[in-house]
This record gives sequence, structure tokens and C-alpha cells, in this order.
Amino acid sequence: MSLTVDFYVRLFIRVHDSLSSCQKSISKYSNINQCINCESFYLQRLGIYTKETVSVKTATDTVSGRRREKKAGLKQGDVPAELEKEEIKQTELEKIVCAKNEVPQKCGNCGSPLTIGGPIWNDKIHDIDFIKKMHETA
Repeated sequence: MSLTVDFYVRLFIRVHDSLSSCQKSISKYSNINQCINCESFYLQRLGIYTKETVSVKTATDTVSGRRREKKAGLKQGDVPAELEKEEIKQTELEKIVCAKNEVPQKCGNCGSPLTIGGPIWNDKIHDIDFIKKMHETA
């Protein structure tokens, strides 16, 4: 949440320090490509956050009792004979992929060259539900 009063800006922030939050944040940054003539601009995300469902084969080792996981779709010989009680479960795999460049070489409005800047934050800066609760409380 942020607010501006007179000559200053006050920010209320929550810091997340987990590895996954840090990796997800790259998808919220963009480079900005701005026209040198008409000041129109294009945003190019640095990464794209995706979720993918993957089948994982889980089996219990009869000797040690430990569980082992392998991605499903492997050949029969890939799972050792001492493994029993195979289970296949669906898990969600999160990953960040590089965004492909979709910014034109020249400005779409006037045809002038573009200059690059950034990175800049290109995602929401306010939690709407939190602001509604604050408004109801006040």
C-alpha cells in the first residue's frame, strides 16, 4: 500500500525472503522501450511464470524403506527390482522461462527508433483486498 501527502510518499511493504518468491518476482519486471520522437513505449517482460502438471512415479525401496521419486514415462528397466508399491501422482511444477522479444525495432506510431530502459516493476503495487479491509475498518 502507498499513500502520498503533501511532499512525501509513504510505502507500507511486506518483505518475502523465500527463494521461490524471489524467482517468481522476475516475471514482474520489464524493460521499457521508448520512442525517441513521440514518447510512446513498449514493455518487454523479463520472464514468464508458468505452472505445469507433471506425473511423478513414487516407489518404496524394500531394503531401506525409503521412498524414491522419478518422473513417470520412464522405461520399465529404469525402476530397480527392489522397489515395490509404485504410485503415480500428479504434481504441479513451477518454473520461470525467458520471455521472447515481442517489441518492434521501430515505433509503431511514427517509425522512429526506440531506446531501452529498465528494468521497471510491471505488476500491481496494491493488494485490493487489503485496501478494502482497511477502508472498512477506518
